[in-house]
Amino acid sequence: RQNRANLPRDTYITHPLRNALRLIRLGCKDEDVVIACILHDTVEDEPLEMIRLEIEDFDPEGYSEEELQHLAAEVFIEPRFGGRVMDLVMAVTNPPMDEETKRTMPKAEKQERYRQNVIEEIQGEDGVFAVKLMDLIDNAASLHHTY
Repeated sequence: RQNRANLPRDTYITHPLRNALRLIRLGCKDEDVVIACILHDTVEDEPLEMIRLEIEDFDPEGYSEEELQHLAAEVFIEPRFGGRVMDLVMAVTNPPMDEETKRTMPKAEKQERYRQNVIEEIQGEDGVFAVKLMDLIDNAASLHHTY
């Protein structure tokens, strides 16, 4: 996790584990949802690393960021955890944005794009709502580390 203010950097796994533990404490018994909660950031943050665990000499040339995310889910998550877990993870994965758009899009537009993505993805599958809610709660709880 990124540094927040002058506090020490959190290890990557603490955020997804906090989310999963929160889900379990709230009574979630759906293993697919708990697993998706643990994996929720992986295809967004590390798609190439996930692919290379399965395809050692993989060359990402010619693939878009979105294609890499989908491929990571297909070659790493689905074979290990099944199609529903893969679908849940992909539903809470933010669509990638090219560097030019990231740099030039106003913050309010980025926030609206994110909001619309969340609204679209949580409809129709309770598991998506549960995973996204845990992520939002944990991220909001970390706001005291920002200025």
